[in-house]
Amino acid sequence: MFIEEIEEEISRIDRMMTHLKLSGKLDDCRAVLFGNFDGCENTYDPNYTLDDFLNNFFKDFKKPVITGIECGHKKPDLVTLPLGAECTINIDKNFDNIKIYFKK
Repeated sequence: MFIEEIEEEISRIDRMMTHLKLSGKLDDCRAVLFGNFDGCENTYDPNYTLDDFLNNFFKDFKKPVITGIECGHKKPDLVTLPLGAECTINIDKNFDNIKIYFKK
């Protein structure tokens, strides 16, 4: 599953992610990839960042969670992801190299 957003409150991202979790959609995927989240802030607690939220939300998740994929609203995009496509993700043991292969 690929998720990205811009200029959204972290509390709203929390609601969206909770909806995906409760609906079982996160159970159906093999990994979660996060793209650009530019301008996503927490006006209630500026010290609680998106990374803090994601680390807390996915702490018991037993599948890969990858952040920082350069794709989404931000220009220029460094990656184009076909919507609805299945893919294989290879990650080296140091997380220095991530390769995404799409099935035809």
